[in-house]
Amino acid sequence: MLEKPADIDIPKDQPFVNDQLHRQPCAQNLTTLIRTLKQPFVLSVNGSWGTGKTTFIKMWRQSLENDGHLCLFFNAWENDFATDPIVSFISEMDRVFQRRPEAADRWKKAKALGAGLIRNVATEAVKKATHGLVDPEKLVETMRKGEKDDALVQQATEIATQRLAAYRAEAQAIAAFRENLGELGQQLRQADGAKAPVLFFVDELDRCRPDYAICLLERINHLFNVPNIVFVLALDRE
Repeated sequence: MLEKPADIDIPKDQPFVNDQLHRQPCAQNLTTLIRTLKQPFVLSVNGSWGTGKTTFIKMWRQSLENDGHLCLFFNAWENDFATDPIVSFISEMDRVFQRRPEAADRWKKAKALGAGLIRNVATEAVKKATHGLVDPEKLVETMRKGEKDDALVQQATEIATQRLAAYRAEAQAIAAFRENLGELGQQLRQADGAKAPVLFFVDELDRCRPDYAICLLERINHLFNVPNIVFVLALDRE
């Protein structure tokens, strides 16, 4: 019978005790590296399927947590049913940061800002807002054909105004979210005695839907590019 191999046991007190590939020195070198970082940083753990990326980052993560570092874990493949990765990101961050009372107020504000950045499909939003009377796609096609209609021009103007306002609001919310997250990272680092920044492990990125993987990388780039936040991506680049 075909059976899936059992997961390798990772004891909390000795995370590398079952490290048959002798990768603990590699983890120690990476720990030395990230402890020097204050600027935003993204590190990839690259390897083909079955080479032990997940096991390695779980062992490394447990070792970091044993040393008092704050780590978050996100399985991208298990969450790619969501339209926007930030929903799952915020859920994981909330689970971890709630255990840190010194960061409660700052995280509460950052969480509210992050929740406001969950993407909606613009076309569907306009349809719902106008009860189906305005379809942006049909409107653009009509305008492209050169059909002149004062009502269409008015609708196009209103949609453009709404989208510009929404863009400005989102840009301001992103800036505020990043500012609060950066201050949160600094606050946690100071509380931990200037240890490593907050680490966010993202696993199984290469097994996701392609559109979700791209969206996830965009979100990391735009929202989490702040000091004292380090991302570790486990993936097969090919």
